[in-house]
Amino acid sequence: MPRIKGKPQLNKEQIVNAAIDLADRAGMGSLTMRRLATELDVRPMALYHYFEDKTALLHAVIDAVLSGCEAEATGSWTERVVSLCRSYREVAHRHPAVFMAAMNHEEIVQSDLVIAEGFLNALASGGIPPKTAVRGYNTLITFVTGFAECHPTPER
Repeated sequence: MPRIKGKPQLNKEQIVNAAIDLADRAGMGSLTMRRLATELDVRPMALYHYFEDKTALLHAVIDAVLSGCEAEATGSWTERVVSLCRSYREVAHRHPAVFMAAMNHEEIVQSDLVIAEGFLNALASGGIPPKTAVRGYNTLITFVTGFAECHPTPER
């Protein structure tokens, strides 16, 4: 993509980070291609060079936010589960608007799989059978999501 003289080259990471920042400041309703382009001081069509549409951008934003969950916990299996739950909740509190969008996003992002694998590995290492581990994972994710939604981080 040709650059306008004097303007730095735009990239996917920069766009995703700007989208996360915009959602954090103004909510998911404010995240439009036009407003994001204004934030980045580019024309809206410049964003389509990197993302097919807003859904593709949202997918990348959700993946980036959820990748902030530390899925490689250490310790006993119970310590690992607690650590994963805390990390997941911290992500929810750091980026509440994006986190709630992730809960309603129909596509699974790579970070969803990494988080699930972390939970399932921790539960399996505690001797929990696979079928029960999947139920346990679903219960834990639902509980942490609900708790994060009901008990937001106090304003700083």
